[in-house]
Amino acid sequence: MGYWCKKVKIVKDFSPRTFLDGLDEFPPALSIIECHQDEVWEVPLGAEVNAFSDKTSVEMVAIGDNILEIQWHPEYTKDILNNLIDRLLKNNAIEKGSAEDARLKLQVAEPDRKCWERICRAFLKGKWNQ
Repeated sequence: MGYWCKKVKIVKDFSPRTFLDGLDEFPPALSIIECHQDEVWEVPLGAEVNAFSDKTSVEMVAIGDNILEIQWHPEYTKDILNNLIDRLLKNNAIEKGSAEDARLKLQVAEPDRKCWERICRAFLKGKWNQ
């Protein structure tokens, strides 16, 4: 199972995106948990990269004030990921060693879910307050 915890860096110096105002209180990089190997290499015309990582140059993209694309699942909790590991193991989609490795990583990894929730809520709030 391709699983890892990594740091995502927010791009703070791009054209005005009010939903990212006030990010100075956030750390320079926020943790996420990814459990897939999909990567975005190019963004559509008019899209702006809002976050990147050492692994992927496109982690979060905004198109105007209408679309926010996130390359991972900020809503995933450790319980959801443990259930996913159980299901994949039960269906023989991953080997027992991979499942154990993923569980060990999950014990020490903690995504910055509250910060990501604030970013997503700020985007939605800005959209509906126009």
